[in-house]
Amino acid sequence: MKIINIILSIMPSFIHTRIRRILGAKIDSGVKIKFGSIINSKFIKIGRDTTIGPFNIINSDILKIGESSVIKPFSLISARNIEIGSYVQIAPLTIITGEKTQRSKFIIGNHSRIFPFCWIDTGEGVSIGKNVGVGGHTLIFTHGVWSNFLDGGPVTYAPVKIEDDVWLPWRVFVMPGVTIEKKTVVGANSVITKNVPENSLVAGTPAKILKSNFITRPTLEEQYVLLNKIFHEYVKHKMDKSIFIKDKKVKIKRGYISTNIADASKINLVFLLEENLYFEAGDLQKFKKNNIIYYPNKSAYIQKDNSDALDFIVFLRRFGIRLSIIKIN
Repeated sequence: MKIINIILSIMPSFIHTRIRRILGAKIDSGVKIKFGSIINSKFIKIGRDTTIGPFNIINSDILKIGESSVIKPFSLISARNIEIGSYVQIAPLTIITGEKTQRSKFIIGNHSRIFPFCWIDTGEGVSIGKNVGVGGHTLIFTHGVWSNFLDGGPVTYAPVKIEDDVWLPWRVFVMPGVTIEKKTVVGANSVITKNVPENSLVAGTPAKILKSNFITRPTLEEQYVLLNKIFHEYVKHKMDKSIFIKDKKVKIKRGYISTNIADASKINLVFLLEENLYFEAGDLQKFKKNNIIYYPNKSAYIQKDNSDALDFIVFLRRFGIRLSIIKIN
């Protein structure tokens, strides 16, 4: 099988994926496995529009990747169990590997991102939640051993867990057995040696809590003020006289970006901050031919041909707003 995987790695993507399907892999439409990418896995399931490579090595017993994820060139991912969510990005020159123990695993949730030059040891298992940013040059270890144990040397083997909405800036060192709870922000160049409670700001070597309850959710009225700032920043970012703000709406090439559901149309984009009964009930027929960002569930329902809406959604990532995109029509 290893020889087959090497042969497949030099084939065009459409042939590579087709043969994988014949061999039993569950690969959805739009998946690209680019030149030089070697996948050695007994079970493979890859969601639509995911891109792997070129020149990657993935080695596992079980490989599951969600939709619209990207594993960029020259990365190595090896663990007994690999589960990568949707809209995940793994940057070039990332090493994710470790001993193939029974506990060996690498799990990362939707909308998370690993930046370049990271080293993540998977031997005892690493779990990373949703909306997590792992900055470049970050080191995550699940083992600590060098000195002779029988001569009194310290030996540690333990998994690492990073919960949802955590931000590790560049050059963070996470030691074995650590759990970083959700909504935590870590200072650059920090060394995390013990568990970090939820919603904390920590920094230092070793890291200490600088502030608890670090992030507080704005009220709905405050969110509208913040969204208005995003609209103004978008206009400045585009540097295009045809894009401007009028009556609290952003004029784009073919329509408007608005916060009023009454403006919903095939060319306009409506940003809903408040809950809507039709969306909560899953009844989207009323809005089937419109473009709507429904913020309560962090999703965007977009017409396939609306490039203006997609451009704005990409811009939102500058503010840490990551959306699941559902293309309609």
